[in-house]
Amino acid sequence: MTEEQRIAFQQEFAEINSGIATANKNLTSMGLKGQTVLKRFSNGLEKFGGWAIVTRSLTAAIRLGKQVVTNVNEIDSAMTQLRIVTKATDGQMSRFASTASTLAQELGKGIPELLKTIETYSRLGYSLDESTSLAKYTAILSNVANVDSETATTGLTSIIIGFNLKVEDAEHVSDVLISVGQEYAVSAEELMEAYEKAGAALSATNTSFEKSAALIAAANASVQDASVVGTALKTVSARIRGSKSELEELGETTEDLAEGFSKYADEIKALTGFDIMIDDTHFKDLYDIMDGLSSKWGQLSDTTQARVAEILGGTRQL
Repeated sequence: MTEEQRIAFQQEFAEINSGIATANKNLTSMGLKGQTVLKRFSNGLEKFGGWAIVTRSLTAAIRLGKQVVTNVNEIDSAMTQLRIVTKATDGQMSRFASTASTLAQELGKGIPELLKTIETYSRLGYSLDESTSLAKYTAILSNVANVDSETATTGLTSIIIGFNLKVEDAEHVSDVLISVGQEYAVSAEELMEAYEKAGAALSATNTSFEKSAALIAAANASVQDASVVGTALKTVSARIRGSKSELEELGETTEDLAEGFSKYADEIKALTGFDIMIDDTHFKDLYDIMDGLSSKWGQLSDTTQARVAEILGGTRQL
């Protein structure tokens, strides 16, 4: 080995030793029981002795050392950022560190990935405990539905916020998405995509999260495009509610809504015999409207079907 290579390896070795010291300090504060592994690794490096060791082995050891240091630095950075976001105390962060480590092992997720998810929920205003609980079910959804953490986080967030659900509902939401995705012609990922587009609009028509899942699954069985399904349901919801701003955003005309949608409720009743109203001022939820119309649909002429579809969906979603 040349003198230049010898000096380079010495520098690398010094860097690894420094990294091991940092790793021990950070992993101990994180409640991780990795000291034994690090000690064995450190001892292994010391046993290399001289420079007669095969270069390939030393290079592999250096690479492993760098990876350990990188992972520890990622964890340290994520913990620091999380503390800033949550304004947690030393005691809270210490307790949280142990919980996060255990949870990551149980869920088969890397600690940095889990911490990032928790930080995302914390930024939405959830407490550290709430964010950790949400991150747990996000990870479960990610694992079972075979989607990445970011997709699962966005999907779960849009549903919980869109339907004004509580943190403790996260488990139920995950269960529904996974169950429907496994049993019907729509994946959990497709369901989440449709919810992102239409969740808040469906909620605005008092259509529950569960009924919305049924609507999305049924529509997607025919359309096979979750984005189109979500846009369609959002359009119908906006038309029923007379939300001109939403319709304009969707590129829909609002001229026919100038006198309000209630006049169309009378027309639908006259055409189908089904009343989409609960009383004079309240519409039935979107699921009940679709379910009620479906019982009459086969008895309607083609022109009547087209007119009812146009009233509810507008010309673009007819």
